[in-house]
Amino acid sequence: CVVLPLRRPDYGYGTEGSGLTALLEAMATERPAIVADRPMFSDYVEPGKSALVVPPEDPEAVRAALMKLLEDEGLGKALASRGRELFSARFTTRHLAERLMRVARAAAGG
Repeated sequence: CVVLPLRRPDYGYGTEGSGLTALLEAMATERPAIVADRPMFSDYVEPGKSALVVPPEDPEAVRAALMKLLEDEGLGKALASRGRELFSARFTTRHLAERLMRVARAAAGG
């Protein structure tokens, strides 16, 4: 699995985008993910369906989530499968290029 235990949103160092590439790689390679509850991840995961979400800076919550995955192989497979589905449906480079083209066309006047 992939674990992204980020700091709280108001932490003074780093960026809001921390961990996003790792999350997308986990989804693309069909790995279960445990992510910190950060606003930016809410656009990418469905809590409990495509990733387990834990409070930032809470090692016990990360431990509990890891134990949950270790004890329930079906859960890990389900999270990984749904993550891959979301990635394929919304987050490939083709999807990004299509969204960028719409923005470029609108900026160019149609």
